[in-house]
Formats: sequence, C-alpha cells, structure tokens
Amino acid sequence: MGRRILMYFTVFGIAMWFFGNLYEAIVIGPNIAGDSKEQLRAFQQFTEVTNPMYYYVPLTLIAAVTLIVWFVRTPRKAPEKLSLLLACVAEIMAIVLSVYVIAKLNMTLYFGSLGETPQELHRLALQWNVLNLVRVALTAVALLFAMRALRLVWQAWARHPASAV
Repeated sequence: MGRRILMYFTVFGIAMWFFGNLYEAIVIGPNIAGDSKEQLRAFQQFTEVTNPMYYYVPLTLIAAVTLIVWFVRTPRKAPEKLSLLLACVAEIMAIVLSVYVIAKLNMTLYFGSLGETPQELHRLALQWNVLNLVRVALTAVALLFAMRALRLVWQAWARHPASAV
C-alpha cells in the first residue's frame, strides 16, 4: 500500500508542477513580455498577500524526492527502472533550471524593486519566457516517464496479483 501511495503522489506532484509551469507560460509569460515594468508591478501587488511559490516549491521538491525514492527502491531488473531513471534525470534538470530562474530572474522580476531599465526588464522577461518553456518541456518529459513507469507497474500487478500487496 505504501508503494502505491508513493507512486501516485509522485505522479500527482510532477503533474501539478507541469501544469503550473504551463499555466505560467500561457498566462503570466505573455503579460510580462510587453510593458514589463507596469505588468511586473501589477503582478507584485497582486501577489503581495499570497504567493504561488509557497504552494509550488514544497510540493515540487517533495515530488522530486519521492520520485528518487521510488527509483532507488525499485529493483534493478524491474521493467519500470529505465523510465524512472529518465524521469529522475528530467526532474533534476528541471529543478536545477528552476534554481537559476528563481535566483537570477524571479527575484528581480517578481520580488525586486524594479529599478532596472525598461530594456533590461524586457530582456529578463524574454529570458524568463524562454527558460520557462524549457522547464515546461523538462517537466513534461519527467511526467511522461513517471506515468510510463506507473503503467508498467500496473501491468506487472495485473500479471502477478499476489505481488500487488
């Protein structure tokens, strides 16, 4: 039962991160690509009380840890092992990219004083949009491979119901 919860939570957490990044790419990204300073000021005021970061960051990191635990606890010859490895690689790459995006771009664009020139803010906003699309792609790859691993586990359980405990 514990392994099932681990697997389902992992896939849910990766899916949540993927759809969160996709939402940002569709809704937030285009809004900051135009008149960046005014749009960013409006976003900062909108997220003054609550911030999506408090929701996404903990769950994203927990999902990454559970993915790694799932990978480590899976026997080497299990059919889902390669899918889990590829999901882990994509997830770790997405996290490394996110650390850069948060430290170098978000802290200026979403939490900074916006004292940079409009041209500099526009350049940072465009860089954020491009890197967020890369992050969407990486989380999509992680999600696809995690879901493939889950499907392989389900197929193994269907062949050997006694091992499903």
